[in-house]
Amino acid sequence: MVSVPTRYVHSPSEVLRLSDLEGVTKLLALFTEEVSPD
Repeated sequence: MVSVPTRYVHSPSEVLRLSDLEGVTKLLALFTEEVSPD
């Protein structure tokens, strides 16, 4: 499980840092490149 750190998740205005979102995106992209289809 991978999650993006956020604040105020259950409110109408959720807040996050774009750099955190970009970091998770890069992490998932690198992970999927390394996983072989077995």
